[in-house]
Amino acid sequence: MNKLTAMGYVGVDPKVITPKKDEFKPFTVFTINTEEKGSNISKYNRDEWHNLIVRGALGEVCMKHVSKGDRVAIEGRVQNKSFKTDKGEKRKQTEIVVEKIYFVSNKKRQKDEYDL
Repeated sequence: MNKLTAMGYVGVDPKVITPKKDEFKPFTVFTINTEEKGSNISKYNRDEWHNLIVRGALGEVCMKHVSKGDRVAIEGRVQNKSFKTDKGEKRKQTEIVVEKIYFVSNKKRQKDEYDL
């Protein structure tokens, strides 16, 4: 089973990416920052940044309603990919393909008070 649930703060405003190959549809990309706090004994904090991929209608919703600083919870699956940079260097990247998103705190909603 490949299932992930996370909650964090949006690090950048979502943007639409249109792949170079015609066979793929545009998708929306943004990042969230999650915190891991230690117990009282260890007292450590660790920030993790996650790249999120959102496709289709859910991507359109994110473009309209998600912005930097919002707190969201997501459900999705982990996807690993390999690619070459323009300089020919091999890279690996881990992404979360979002299947559901929950708006925990949303600056736009607080100002405009609209429903999704």
